[in-house]
Amino acid sequence: MQHVSLPNLRPVRYKGGISLVARKDKPTHQCTRCYKPWWPENLRPVFSESCPDCFGQLRRLTKDDPLITE
Repeated sequence: MQHVSLPNLRPVRYKGGISLVARKDKPTHQCTRCYKPWWPENLRPVFSESCPDCFGQLRRLTKDDPLITE
Protein backbone atom coordinates (compact mmCIF):
# COMPACT_ATOMS: atom_id res chain seq x y z
CA MET A 1 0.00 0.00 0.00
CA GLN A 2 1.32 3.42 -0.96
CA HIS A 3 1.81 5.94 1.86
CA VAL A 4 0.30 9.34 1.01
CA SER A 5 0.74 12.39 3.21
CA LEU A 6 -2.02 14.97 3.46
CA PRO A 7 0.02 17.80 1.89
CA ASN A 8 0.27 15.68 -1.30
CA LEU A 9 -3.51 15.45 -1.60
CA ARG A 10 -5.59 17.86 -3.63
CA PRO A 11 -9.34 18.36 -3.37
CA VAL A 12 -11.67 17.46 -6.22
CA ARG A 13 -15.00 19.15 -5.51
CA TYR A 14 -18.20 17.60 -6.80
CA LYS A 15 -21.90 18.03 -6.11
CA GLY A 16 -22.39 16.64 -2.61
CA GLY A 17 -18.78 16.39 -1.47
CA ILE A 18 -15.04 16.57 -1.91
CA SER A 19 -12.60 13.80 -2.80
CA LEU A 20 -8.98 14.17 -1.71
CA VAL A 21 -6.74 12.61 -4.32
CA ALA A 22 -2.98 12.13 -4.74
CA ARG A 23 -2.99 12.62 -8.49
CA LYS A 24 -2.76 15.50 -10.94
CA ASP A 25 -5.03 14.31 -13.76
CA LYS A 26 -8.76 14.97 -13.97
CA PRO A 27 -11.42 12.30 -13.46
CA THR A 28 -12.88 10.76 -16.61
CA HIS A 29 -16.30 9.72 -15.28
CA GLN A 30 -18.93 10.95 -12.81
CA CYS A 31 -21.87 9.14 -11.24
CA THR A 32 -25.31 10.52 -12.14
CA ARG A 33 -26.70 9.49 -8.72
CA CYS A 34 -24.04 10.29 -6.06
CA TYR A 35 -21.96 12.61 -8.32
CA LYS A 36 -18.62 11.13 -7.21
CA PRO A 37 -15.79 11.48 -9.73
CA TRP A 38 -13.96 8.38 -10.99
CA TRP A 39 -10.80 7.52 -12.94
CA PRO A 40 -10.52 4.55 -15.34
CA GLU A 41 -8.53 2.36 -12.95
CA ASN A 42 -11.30 2.73 -10.31
CA LEU A 43 -13.89 1.17 -12.59
CA ARG A 44 -14.63 -2.54 -12.64
CA PRO A 45 -14.29 -3.99 -16.16
CA VAL A 46 -17.55 -5.91 -16.09
CA PHE A 47 -19.55 -3.07 -14.52
CA SER A 48 -17.75 -0.13 -16.14
CA GLU A 49 -21.03 1.71 -16.73
CA SER A 50 -21.98 1.69 -13.03
CA CYS A 51 -20.61 3.62 -10.06
CA PRO A 52 -18.32 1.54 -7.80
CA ASP A 53 -19.89 3.26 -4.76
CA CYS A 54 -23.66 3.39 -5.34
CA PHE A 55 -24.06 1.47 -8.65
CA GLY A 56 -25.65 4.53 -10.31
CA GLN A 57 -25.12 5.25 -14.02
CA LEU A 58 -21.72 6.72 -14.95
CA ARG A 59 -21.28 9.46 -17.49
CA ARG A 60 -18.11 10.28 -19.40
CA LEU A 61 -16.69 13.73 -18.65
CA THR A 62 -15.84 16.02 -21.58
CA LYS A 63 -15.14 19.71 -22.16
CA ASP A 64 -18.79 20.18 -23.12
CA ASP A 65 -20.06 18.01 -20.24
CA PRO A 66 -17.69 18.69 -17.30
CA LEU A 67 -17.76 17.59 -13.66
CA ILE A 68 -20.98 18.70 -11.91
CA THR A 69 -20.03 20.65 -8.80
CA GLU A 70 -23.31 22.32 -7.78
